[in-house]
Amino acid sequence: MKFLVLTSPTIRFLVNKYMGNLSTPLQVSTAIRKFNAHEILLPGESETFIRILTELHASLLANNLVNRIASIRKLVGSGSKWKGTLNLLLEMGHEIYVYSYEPGSIQSLIEPFQKLLGSDLSNVRIIAPLSLDEMEEIYSFFHTLIKVPVYPFIQNFVTSKWLAEFTFAPYVPRAFYFPQGTNACDLIEKVRVIIQKDQIKYLILKDEYDFDLRAIIPYSVAPANALEQFLNQFYTKAEGITNIGGLILEEFLPTDNKIFVNKSHIFNCLIPGGDIRSIVNLKTYSQGGLLNQLVDHIIDEKIEVPQPFVQMLSPLLKRFYLDLFASIDFIIHNNTPRIIDVNGVANSFSYLTLPTNLTVDNIFKFFLSRITETKNDEGLLAQAHYQSAICHLYKAICKIGPAYIAGERVVSLTDMVEIDLKNLIVENFK
Repeated sequence: MKFLVLTSPTIRFLVNKYMGNLSTPLQVSTAIRKFNAHEILLPGESETFIRILTELHASLLANNLVNRIASIRKLVGSGSKWKGTLNLLLEMGHEIYVYSYEPGSIQSLIEPFQKLLGSDLSNVRIIAPLSLDEMEEIYSFFHTLIKVPVYPFIQNFVTSKWLAEFTFAPYVPRAFYFPQGTNACDLIEKVRVIIQKDQIKYLILKDEYDFDLRAIIPYSVAPANALEQFLNQFYTKAEGITNIGGLILEEFLPTDNKIFVNKSHIFNCLIPGGDIRSIVNLKTYSQGGLLNQLVDHIIDEKIEVPQPFVQMLSPLLKRFYLDLFASIDFIIHNNTPRIIDVNGVANSFSYLTLPTNLTVDNIFKFFLSRITETKNDEGLLAQAHYQSAICHLYKAICKIGPAYIAGERVVSLTDMVEIDLKNLIVENFK
């Protein structure tokens, strides 16, 4: 099978910035020249490119230059620890073609693509950059002009924490949502009534999308009686940011001064053997504060998610997160999983320190094997249908405006009218 693997602009930046660290033959190779000229690398040139990335990774590691190193590791792994996507494709016997993707340049790919990969595309698969979450241009090009599916498949809004409250209901914490352009302080009295009635003691404040904004707007934990103070701090920090989305106020669910956060890797289901648990030990949080300042230390370990939880979550992933190759975070509360985040492609697989016994290559093998098993015509039809359905559902959810969700119960904070969550999904996700 033939795989066209698109690399992100970060890869091109790193290759050119640190080219002097490579051995001389690799510096002047045809692979480097064609890669920088945005030409498709042939299988032999792609093998040279794999050696370039492998040598570059080793050099960055040796010099403690780990900035964006995760994007390289997704492609060529980490030394003897794991192989990465490109090496696994070689090992599986596939032909590899590499293309350096830059926003605005992909239209120039059509002629060389047709020349090199031919008109019969039944044996061709497309791998999108594993370090980007906004890839509308890529999907439009391959869906419309080439007429093949793209893996993984992610919409700009699909990692919305508010969307997850609906798609994973009732396996979510209780939460409030305030769309961008609204202010939770304007509805604080309604929020206080609900908090008191439902006996919510602490809330964690999150931006809806988490598009690399954690350094600017870190998560904060607010006691119910000091919520307005933390809301004002959030809006002050969020001022002027255009891609923040809305504000999520989610019930904070620690256990004995610890948070047990499970991270499971996903591709249309929970990937077997791809589960990690982070034991987040907390300092005293009774007064609230920034979450990162309340963390004392974290211990990561490999776990196996109980089968009943797999049976709960996998059908929802297949339905609402088609072909998303990423990870989800959840807490086990009252013996039930509570989804707290759907991570994007860029925020997944970014291992600098691996939990003991996690076999990363098995996660990538699962992804690649499922791609080869899916016929292009079926995959394209499924992605096109999913794209339309999930967009329609998200728009319907956004129309609700400020709201509160508890299990499968949704209340509009504008008029306090209760909305049937199941009916909303049935009517808007078809």
